[in-house]
Parts: sequence; C-alpha cells; structure tokens
Amino acid sequence: MTELRQLSLDAYHARGIIDHTDMLWLPVQLGLGQGRVLNALVDEAQDLTPLRQAFVVHVTGLRTQTPGRLILCGDTEQSIYLYAQASPEGLLQLAREIGARELPLSVSFRCSRRVVAVAQTVSDFIEAAPGACEGAVEHVPAQALDVQPGEAVLCRLNAP
Repeated sequence: MTELRQLSLDAYHARGIIDHTDMLWLPVQLGLGQGRVLNALVDEAQDLTPLRQAFVVHVTGLRTQTPGRLILCGDTEQSIYLYAQASPEGLLQLAREIGARELPLSVSFRCSRRVVAVAQTVSDFIEAAPGACEGAVEHVPAQALDVQPGEAVLCRLNAP
C-alpha cells in the first residue's frame, strides 16, 4: 500500500477523517457496502475514473454471487475527464468485464437536422430524429457578438 493510502487509512481509523477520494476508495479497500446498491444508473459513464468504476462495481456487487443491476449511459466521443484518468476505452472495457448489453441511443431528439449534419462530420453515430426541423448552424465571430444581460453564449473555447 502506498504511503498516502496508508495515511488516509490511518486518519480514518484514528479520527474518522475522510475526504472525497476516501469516500470512494475506503469502501472498496475495507469491503464496506459491497452489493448494497441493487440498482444503479450512471450517466456520463465515459467519464468514470478507474476508482469510480471500482466503487460502482463494488457497491452494486457485480463481482459477487448476487449482483445488483448497473446501467451505464455514456458516449465515448464525449469524454472530457481524460486529465483525471477517465478514458472512453475504460467505459468499453468495463462494459465487456461486466457483460453489459449495448443499447445504442443514436437518434437525437434535441438537435435539428443541420446541427446533426455538422456533428456527423466528426461522428457517424448520430442521426436526426424523424420529423426534426431543418434548423440552422451559424458561426458568429466574437467581435460581432452583442451579448445582453440574461443571455448566454455556448462555446467550445474560453478564449480566441
């Protein structure tokens, strides 16, 4: 066991002190709560770190004789927590390990046809819903923006 893990374990046993990471690690390490969650749904599962994956598998008891049920909702093309060791491949690996059945949700009921067409330039997974409106996609240079109080701007970058 690493020194940091041992220090966390000692702090928990001596004074009951835990931090956020301990809330995930200690149940797995100490065998607490295994199989206590009968049904779990994890949204944005592509962003589960290895520790969070271990925690979810532990509390649902997926590796026991009486496993619970785990539903993982995720899109490997939308992973944003790579810096925290979450990996789109990790979601696929976990799905294989637990024998998950894939039920694709490829039809977008939120986006117009034009938005879906732009998304299809980087993903062949998405398709527009039947009856989706045509919609519009526009690029507005930052210099041309006239943002008023109460309005919001959705962008992929926080700087030019």
